[in-house]
Amino acid sequence: MTGRKAAKLPRGVAVIILFVATGLVLVLSPGLAVLAAAASPLCGRRRPIRILVLAIHYLVHDCLTVLACAGLWLYHGCGRRLHTDAARRHHYRLAWWFLDRLYRRATAVLEVDVAYDDSGDGEAVLGDVTRPVVVLARHGGVADSFLIVRELLRLGRQPRIVMDERLSLDPVIGVLGRRLPVVFVPAHGRHRVVAEISRLAAGMADGDALLIFPEGGNFTRRRRQRRIASVHRRDSRRGRRVERLRNVLPVRPAGTLAALEGAPAGQVVILGHQGMGRIERPVEIFRDLPVEARISLRVWAYESEDLPPGGDQLVSWLDERWAEVDRWIDSARSRSSSAA
Repeated sequence: MTGRKAAKLPRGVAVIILFVATGLVLVLSPGLAVLAAAASPLCGRRRPIRILVLAIHYLVHDCLTVLACAGLWLYHGCGRRLHTDAARRHHYRLAWWFLDRLYRRATAVLEVDVAYDDSGDGEAVLGDVTRPVVVLARHGGVADSFLIVRELLRLGRQPRIVMDERLSLDPVIGVLGRRLPVVFVPAHGRHRVVAEISRLAAGMADGDALLIFPEGGNFTRRRRQRRIASVHRRDSRRGRRVERLRNVLPVRPAGTLAALEGAPAGQVVILGHQGMGRIERPVEIFRDLPVEARISLRVWAYESEDLPPGGDQLVSWLDERWAEVDRWIDSARSRSSSAA
């Protein structure tokens, strides 16, 4: 199964915009560097310079990856063999190349360290490619989805991903999402993709990982307030249960239940992270972009057969797990502040 129809911007137009924008940024980069250097004392930790370096790196590698996708289209019979196992492996390798280079550049430029907060057990669970796994990941911070997909690829997994349709406006995500097992979730009419998520889960084999973000969006304080109010209107008992969440959004259950109930027997992993910043508006990237920081990953693993059978019981179980993630974030943030 390949990606659901993505956001409505013609593919050719998006690619043209990408290449034109990249060319302009490269031509203007000396002047931009001067401006970034002048602004750096105002923002602290040379954030403008770091952001400029990362933006140029991202745009250039976006262009290179688009060209590589075109090469793979030609190699696989001008698109006729794109749905074969060989084509899928080649596109996973390309995704790894793209994400790993972004990761290496970002960690070097920002001087951040990424580590598991569980003595390596989480890494071992995610790296056990003899079984399929459903990964329920927290969604909060800068580019956390890139980090998580890259980590799954590093550990030998073949990710099947449920992601926001708007991300497909990036030509690389749009093209790879159409050629790999991806479901793009629209901003409106989310219920229409529940069946697709179930089919995506049902098609998993050993080594596959279904990645879904149960919150259905990046964490912001305003979104948290709106979501809790919405839960209260639908189910006051559940509303009282989730109103204590401080760092995560209440789970949107429909897609997550479809993933859990549709997946074959295997493991279910809750993946939390802390340290990627709390950027809610573009201007805040100059204040909260993680610099000289530690990004912690935390894994909680469960056997699928040990989960409640479904419905309200499974939603309650998810709420309890998300409350645990919320408490861990507070704890990790406190430890990080003490260490600083």
